[in-house]
Amino acid sequence: MKIQILDKEVELKSSFRAYIIFENITGKSFQSMQTLADVLVFMYATILGSLKTTDITWDDFVDYIDEHPEVVTAFSQWVVDSNTVINEASNKLVEEESAKKKTRKTKKS
Repeated sequence: MKIQILDKEVELKSSFRAYIIFENITGKSFQSMQTLADVLVFMYATILGSLKTTDITWDDFVDYIDEHPEVVTAFSQWVVDSNTVINEASNKLVEEESAKKKTRKTKKS
C-alpha cells in the first residue's frame, strides 16, 4: 500500500520494525490492539518503520488523517490482507515441517 504524506510517497511495509515502534509508543503488546487510537498509532508506526526516519511527526500524521480519513479504512484492509498472507505462508511452513517429521518417523520404523 502506498500513501502520500508531506510530499513523501511511502510504500507501507508490514515489518517487525513497525511492531516494535508500536509497542515502544504505546507500552502495549501489538496483539492487544483494540481501539481506533491503537490502529492510528500502528499506522503511524508502520509509516515510521517503512521510512526508517522520524521526519513525520505525530501532529503531521494526525493532520494527514483528518484530511484523508478514507486512508484509515484502506490501511485497516491492508493490515487484514497482509496478515492473511503471512498466516497462510506460516501455515504452509508448519504443514511442510509436519510432513517432513512424519516422513522421517516412517523411514526410521
